[in-house]
Amino acid sequence: MRALIATVAAALLCGPAFAESFNFSSGQVVTHRATDLQLVAGVNKIDRKNTMTCTSDAGCSLVIETQFNADWVHDRFAMQGIICTYVDEVAADPGCREEVGTESTLMSFQGKPSLTKGTHVVHTTFTVPSEENFHILNYQLVYTLYQHQ
Repeated sequence: MRALIATVAAALLCGPAFAESFNFSSGQVVTHRATDLQLVAGVNKIDRKNTMTCTSDAGCSLVIETQFNADWVHDRFAMQGIICTYVDEVAADPGCREEVGTESTLMSFQGKPSLTKGTHVVHTTFTVPSEENFHILNYQLVYTLYQHQ
């Protein structure tokens, strides 16, 4: 299932701003992707607040994958920043920390292994810690909620 989600996500990465949500037999996936995003010094809101519903009495797990691809031809320095996904306004595990990527790519993985049954709100920010700006050619956020059995 993970390979299928990654393949679909990669195929859909390029294009105008787009968000979608779909359910599968044991969970829910929400994706956001876009092109041509300017990140400035400070906190940048990347997506809207998304509602995800855990319907299992046993709870759920949330896996969060983010990828940003910069215009390294013009920026000429390694991307760095704090990618932080919040679940019910609390930073997902392992917390928010500065990430340093390559000249063109910055990725992060976060999650919440134990969510209770109910509705949860998820959203992501990207904090640029210096006076640098990044021209993002494209990005994608993938939130995958797995129902525990």
